[in-house]
Amino acid sequence: MRIEVDRVFPHANDVPTIVLSLLCILVIVQVARGGYFKAMSRWFRSGTYRFHGPLLLVLAALFALSFLADGSRELLLSRGVPALEFLRQLGNLYGSAEFAFSIFVGAYFLAVLFRKGRLAFWILGLFAATMVAGIATDLLKYLFARTRPFAEVAQYWGWFRYEALVESGFGWQFRSFPSGHACTGWVIGLYALLTRRVKTGLVLLAFGVVTAYGRVATGSHWPSDTLGSALWAAVAALPFALHYLRASGELAAEPQGPSGRGGNPHVA
Repeated sequence: MRIEVDRVFPHANDVPTIVLSLLCILVIVQVARGGYFKAMSRWFRSGTYRFHGPLLLVLAALFALSFLADGSRELLLSRGVPALEFLRQLGNLYGSAEFAFSIFVGAYFLAVLFRKGRLAFWILGLFAATMVAGIATDLLKYLFARTRPFAEVAQYWGWFRYEALVESGFGWQFRSFPSGHACTGWVIGLYALLTRRVKTGLVLLAFGVVTAYGRVATGSHWPSDTLGSALWAAVAALPFALHYLRASGELAAEPQGPSGRGGNPHVA
């Protein structure tokens, strides 16, 4: 006779997730101390978008044109081609929120350990932009409730378990727009670019392109889902990028707290 006993301690496989969650909470506290959450109020200021208007217009134009590509999305499927299959898998890994936040948390504590205050403060802004963009993306998914394209390709795309998503009961088959993975890939590169890390930003944007391709090649998203997420990623990254530039002294300082230091606990 087998007796079921409730577990008192977490399973060993759960420990990394628990540790990462606790470390993320610590980083979120530092994000708040750094004034990044207060910077979210800049979303409602026209000046936030005036300077970067051309970038937003270009992304909006690409988003509008991407609907034309939705009809030919099957051309982007990897179909077992080794090079394309590698890009598909790399993109799906890079755009994973768990992967991204693991890298951010590790990089932040390493920067603190080696007393790289400016880098640590930059990473806090990247963490905040990615987190806020991801939360808003999930909300937009429920608002638009767009059907994913993989329902049509599941019959010959045997490795993709479309039925599992349907049977989960969470309605993931109706959460196509915008792409969460692609949004993560875009916001990382755009934040770096907007904070004047041009070379780093271009490299990271290339990974964003790979992530967007990976989501389409998987059959999980329409092309317009991935480019729509690029537009939202830019909107989400702007206030945090501007706060970093002002608090670190790379733009004209803007008083944000009684200390007069822009609320930045890392950069004196």
